[in-house]
Order: sequence, then structure tokens, then C-alpha cells
Amino acid sequence: MALDIVAFSLAALLLTVVVAILAVGFTDFTDPPPSTWCHQCARWMVNKHHQAEPLCLRCRLTAGFDSAVHGRR
Repeated sequence: MALDIVAFSLAALLLTVVVAILAVGFTDFTDPPPSTWCHQCARWMVNKHHQAEPLCLRCRLTAGFDSAVHGRR
């Protein structure tokens, strides 16, 4: 009975460690996004997409709107 408890406890501990390691890997916890300036409008932003030329949300939305409008003409 005691060996069953030890085996189950070790398996549960191992599963917890594996889930924690996967969670850290999927969330990029070890590589935080750098703060930088937008390439177009020079607004301060957090570069979550790790782009070479970072764009803020406003510039990305404006670029998407412009391409949608110009695509219809």
C-alpha cells in the first residue's frame, strides 16, 4: 500500500513539472517582449510580435484599413 502511494505521488509530481515546463514554453515567459518605439509614428509600445520594424496597433489598423480601401478601388 505504501509503495502505491509513493508511485502515485511521484507520477503526480512529474506530471505537474511537465505541465509547468510546457506552460512556460508556450507563454514565452523566459523571453519578455521588449519595450520600443513604433517604426511609423514613434509612439512607445511593447513589441509582443518581435518584429524587426515594430508597428503599434494604431499603425497596423491604419495600414490594414488603407489596403482594404485601396484594394476596392
